[in-house]
Amino acid sequence: MCSITRPRGPANDDGFSLVELLVVVAVIGVLVAIAVPAFLGAQNGAKSRGAQANVRTALSAAKTVHPEYEAYWLTSDAATLTLLNRAEPSLQWTATMGSPSRNATEVSWSSTPTAMTLAVRATNGDCFYVRDDADPTSVGAGTSYGKTIDTDATSCDADGPGPVWQPSQAAGWPPSGASA
Repeated sequence: MCSITRPRGPANDDGFSLVELLVVVAVIGVLVAIAVPAFLGAQNGAKSRGAQANVRTALSAAKTVHPEYEAYWLTSDAATLTLLNRAEPSLQWTATMGSPSRNATEVSWSSTPTAMTLAVRATNGDCFYVRDDADPTSVGAGTSYGKTIDTDATSCDADGPGPVWQPSQAAGWPPSGASA
């Protein structure tokens, strides 16, 4: 049997049609519209977590100083700052008590003999606070947490008006964008 083959002409399936390309672009657009807000939320949360970790580390440092001297504040601000730096040299403590925290690695501090207040400003602008009052007769005895949202670079200080204090970290540090 003899077969006749036809000469092949140009193929019609060399590429994608305009409709196929538009469908792919539309699907990618929908995926981006879903993913970008989730990514930005995760990024904002990560900025908050860094500041929260630093303020907790600062509290641990202050609590290591307190039992040795039976006070959070010593004879001067400089003496207190020296001990805080010695207890946790990886943090940047503000040079003077009550100076504002300008970034997530700088800790604003304020102390009395029985209480220590710490504040750290996250990269997203939120300010996280921790206060420890070692006086058992005080109304605010124990550790309290607070947060203010979207602060400017001069308002995240341990001496300032501060947040509404809460008895737990979960209540005092609500998700980003929500104030305590």
